[in-house]
Amino acid sequence: TGSAFGRPVRLTDASGNATISSASMPDVVYAGGGVVKRYVVSFLASVNTAPVQNEVFGLTVDAAGTPTSPSTPITTHTDPATSKFEPSLAYDAGRDEVRFVWLGTTPSDPEFEVRSERRTADLGTSNGEITVSDMGGAPGAANNPTAIYLPAPIGQYLFAWEGDLNTSDGQFEIFAERQTFNATVTVSQ
Repeated sequence: TGSAFGRPVRLTDASGNATISSASMPDVVYAGGGVVKRYVVSFLASVNTAPVQNEVFGLTVDAAGTPTSPSTPITTHTDPATSKFEPSLAYDAGRDEVRFVWLGTTPSDPEFEVRSERRTADLGTSNGEITVSDMGGAPGAANNPTAIYLPAPIGQYLFAWEGDLNTSDGQFEIFAERQTFNATVTVSQ
């Protein structure tokens, strides 16, 4: 069994924060491929500014558990019709990048699909949001997304999720998709 090497550290302060409240659904990866060694944490939080909605956030943490960045919004949809849930992370050590993955809707695509955004491990540069899954329109839906990066010589992300295709049988199946780092699909659903 493992043993604690330090006391728990509070990473978010929803009660004292004018921007976010009610942080939940954390995930973490170790981002040790670059010069700076750090952990990257993703989480869901309610945004206190109009429109009030859930957004995916990230923050970086050093080896001692001290936050080294503020809570950084990864998703920033301003339309109240969007939803985000179930964030997770994957890490590409060769490029020192993290891939944020979440379940969400957009104004132009109101179906719950797996969505993703690639960022530098310091949460700086964004490469834009992409939609990973395509469950075929309502009533189809994706749930519980996750991803992992497979380093060279493969050099691809594998996304997996449960989903119900556009059918009325209500049966969920497991789906997967492989993509290169720049979102080129290599094997789909």
